[in-house]
Amino acid sequence: MSIPSMYYMLEGSDSPLLNLDITAWRALAQITGDLSLPPQEEMQRFNIETMLDIMNDPNIRYLTDSNYKKQWDETAGDKHWTSDRFDHRSRALAIDSFALDFRLLARDALDSGYPVDIGTYEHLSDKGEALVLAGIVIKYARYKMEDILQDDPLRTFRDCEPSECVSIFTGTRAVPLKYNWLELGSCELVDIVDETAGEEACSVQAVQVTEATNIVNQTDGEGKGPGGSSPLVI
Repeated sequence: MSIPSMYYMLEGSDSPLLNLDITAWRALAQITGDLSLPPQEEMQRFNIETMLDIMNDPNIRYLTDSNYKKQWDETAGDKHWTSDRFDHRSRALAIDSFALDFRLLARDALDSGYPVDIGTYEHLSDKGEALVLAGIVIKYARYKMEDILQDDPLRTFRDCEPSECVSIFTGTRAVPLKYNWLELGSCELVDIVDETAGEEACSVQAVQVTEATNIVNQTDGEGKGPGGSSPLVI
């Protein structure tokens, strides 16, 4: 904070690629002057206020506050409902944690002029809510695989049922692999997905590329996005 010209790219969410992408946009906006840095005192106050707010989330506080973690472990223990991942209350806590994670990203996305609207720190958009759902689906898919993995050592979390994973842009559902992940020798030699499903996915990708090209054509000659605030990354 005392050296404003030094930047770090750190991802700390369950959506690392999106996190890094938004962080890159924010860093670039600050480097190019599109997003001015506030005084150091204001940055410190902002960070403290943010930390106090996120400490209201039990899961995040458990990971960041050693005293809270110790008290939780002594009071709750293994028999508490929080130890049951499939208890509806545990799931509700997980949803709240994911929502907070994406609300923090949404704030940075707005500040940096990120081209995808996932909402604000106060309220997530439909795409932001879809990201929360995707996070929950992926999290619980791993949990559901635990019993299966004990009986089939060749399976990994990549072999879970993916049909609940949906694109936040098109609504297209993920396609399952035809073979276990560890049994795939080469994607060039093995048909890894169902042929029909693969054709449908390619068709959707073609539409997405066309839409992305149209967006690029709307940018100015300097490669900046609509409004000229920051460059567009596809």
